[in-house]
Amino acid sequence: MSSPSTPRLQPFIVPGGLRGTLATLPVPDLLRELQLSEAKGILSLTSDRVKKALFFNEGKVVFGTSNVSSDRLGEVLLAEGKITREQNDLSLRALSRGKRQGRVLVEMGALSPDDLWTGVQSQVQEIVLGVFNWGEGQFHFEASPLPERERITVDLDVTALVLEGLRRLDAGGWVRVRHPDGHLVLEQGPTSAEGLLHPFEEHVVGLVDGERSVIEICHESEVGDNQTLKLLYAFLVTGIARSKGRKVQTLDQDF
Repeated sequence: MSSPSTPRLQPFIVPGGLRGTLATLPVPDLLRELQLSEAKGILSLTSDRVKKALFFNEGKVVFGTSNVSSDRLGEVLLAEGKITREQNDLSLRALSRGKRQGRVLVEMGALSPDDLWTGVQSQVQEIVLGVFNWGEGQFHFEASPLPERERITVDLDVTALVLEGLRRLDAGGWVRVRHPDGHLVLEQGPTSAEGLLHPFEEHVVGLVDGERSVIEICHESEVGDNQTLKLLYAFLVTGIARSKGRKVQTLDQDF
């Protein structure tokens, strides 16, 4: 099975897959490249002692695992108010008999089948979004089929995940080193943002007109430079916006 391949992924190709660091290819960019290449396989992410795995099929995230206790299905359901602490504890005791927690909760009557599928989707989404604050770490992608034992899968769009993951990031964190060059002129990209953006994000994307530079967009934006630059990075990563080139003239104001 061939490895995912886009121009940005070329430097990270190893036999059977990809390998690299998140300092050189951050999580949003990595997910986007796997989306573009319609990847099918397992993306393993590690940072310190935290380990997560995201399962891809045709460029979409369909399952995820994590060694973080708050990413467990029961903890996610508990946080959402779908089950009680007692129900969570009782279901965990049954895991030693070889059953999965979701099935046990349904058999107990603590959870409906609909809530189980919705809960797994929330769990996988939180597993993914939790890695967006990793400024450092390692990744390894292995092209492979989805394990047959995973009977409950989801279908998470990478564009929506990247937008939500970057929303949760502190605008002054690691993302600052990814801000676009101030003199780039941005235009609308090939990715549709319909139904994906918050009102303030619609405001900023509306300033992307193929004429304004990044500096000029920041000057016109009502949400401040750091938030605007973070949004522009998100739009560029997802393909909602793209670079048209650089403006030769500069502005008198400091940026």
